[in-house]
Parts: sequence; C-alpha cells; structure tokens
Amino acid sequence: MNNARVAVGFESLGVAEAAWRAARAYAAQRHSMGKTIDQHEMIADMLAGMQTDIQAIRALGIQAAWHEELNQKLRLALAHLDVPAEERQRMERDQAFHARRSRHLTPLLKWYSSERAVDIARQSVQIHGGAGYIKETGVEKLLRDAMVFPIYEGTSQIQALMVMKDNLMAAVRDPQRFLRATAQARWKSLSARDPLERQVAGLRLVAQQSVRFLLTRLAASKLADLRHHKAGDWSKLMRAWDPKRDFALAMLHAEHLTSVLTDAAVAEILWEQTRADTGRTQILVRWLERARPRSRYMHDLITTTGPRLLASLASGASHQGTP
Repeated sequence: MNNARVAVGFESLGVAEAAWRAARAYAAQRHSMGKTIDQHEMIADMLAGMQTDIQAIRALGIQAAWHEELNQKLRLALAHLDVPAEERQRMERDQAFHARRSRHLTPLLKWYSSERAVDIARQSVQIHGGAGYIKETGVEKLLRDAMVFPIYEGTSQIQALMVMKDNLMAAVRDPQRFLRATAQARWKSLSARDPLERQVAGLRLVAQQSVRFLLTRLAASKLADLRHHKAGDWSKLMRAWDPKRDFALAMLHAEHLTSVLTDAAVAEILWEQTRADTGRTQILVRWLERARPRSRYMHDLITTTGPRLLASLASGASHQGTP
C-alpha cells in the first residue's frame, strides 16, 4: 500500500507541474492593462505559490520513496541473505527505522500532493481564463485528471485519519519521548543560532502543541466519564477507548492536524537540504513564508472549534435512537 501511495504522490507531482508550466507560459504571453499578466500581483503570487508547493511535494516525495525503498530492500535482504548476527542486528535496526519513516511520510505525501494537485490544476484553469475551460489548451484535462488523486489508493480523509491515529498513539505509547521532542522544538525555536532553524523548529513546536491539545482534550473527556463509575473500574475504563466517541474531536480535526504535520515535515526536509546546499535556501524561505501562517491558522482551528458541531452530532444520534 505504501508503494501505491508514494506512486500517487509522484503522479500528483507530474500533473501539478504540467499545470504550473502551462499557466506560467500562458501568463508570460497574455497581455492585460499594459503588461503580461504574470506581472500582475495576484497572478504572480498564484504562480509563486504553485511553484513552492511543487518543490515541497518533490522534496517530500523523494524522502518518502527513499525510506520505502530502503525498507523494502532491507526486508528482502533479511529474509533471503545469510549475514553474520551482528550485521543482521544492524540491518534490522535500519529496516525498522526506514519502515517508521516511510509510514510517517507516506500519508503526508499522499494527502498533500493529491490536494495540492487539484488546487494547482484549478488555478491553472483560472489563470488561462475562458481559454482554460475549453479542450484546446489541455489544462481542463489536467484538472479532470487531478480530481482522482484525493480519491483512489485511500482517500485524503483516510490518510488524515491514519496520520492522526499514528501521531496520537505514538505520544500515548511513549509520552516521555513526546515531551522531550516538544521541549527540544521549543528550545530550538528560541535559541537556535540560525533564524531559519528557529522558524523550522517553531513549525515543529506548533505540530507538537496540536497533538498535545488533542490528547489533553481526549484524556479530560475520558476522566470526566470516570465520575459515574466505581474507582475500582477506572483502570479498565481508561484502557477501553471507543474511537467513535472518545476520538471524535481528533477525527474532526484530522485534516487540520495533517496540514500542520506536513508543514513541519517539509520544513525539516528543506532545512536539511539547505544545510547541505545553500542554493536551496530560497526554497525553504518561500516555504516558511507560506507554511508559518497556515500552521498557526490550523492550530487555531484545532484549539477553538469543534465542540458545537460534535454536540450537534451527539444530539442527532440520541434523537435517532429514540423510539
């Protein structure tokens, strides 16, 4: 399944880049109000955003594919090769690491690339104006092609639910590791020497805070229910989670959380690339300019919205059960 979803990520990348190139070429030769439309501020911003997203998808896709490739090759090597015990232990550790990274990055890639391919293809049609709506230019076909990406090989909502579950359960299984990661992100966001590293750490901190908020709300809801049960039953009740009820808030905000985690993951990948090649710096700068306000907005949605809708859904469910 990981292989298929990584493949969809690259399919989305191809359609997105084709749509951006078509829009860029058309905007460079279409005149309006004394200049080509790529010199108009709104169009220039659209084209720049499309390019930044494409570069982010490519960086995320390469990392996801690399980890999945090594995961599969090491798994096959362990299954079929006779290697010394010490070397086998090292290979097993490496395989487990790459499997974890692949599982973390793949749903982020599938979700982000699929959604952005649709948006970029739609923007390309918009930039073409009426010409984009007819078959002769070809961009309307790119939009039709892109529409399937958020649907097949696991919908965008399925990817978001997987991301939400994996990140929340990882924090529950190893809370000390989660708290250390949060503390490290906070420290780097305040004291890292490089201002870009501080911004990258700030995005990771927003992601950690979003996960922590959802966990805190889930735990508070669970603890509130304990008042109605004997103390002797509390341990059993805390282990018995009902995903349809206990995880309702997290399920509601799964795509918002996925957006925050994707922003942080891409920023970290681009930061590592920048450290190796300063020529990549401007790509990171452009990503941070767009990702930082977006992540803050998504975090605000997670922390301030949802209870009213959930109460409405709970009320509707109770009415449906009334004879």
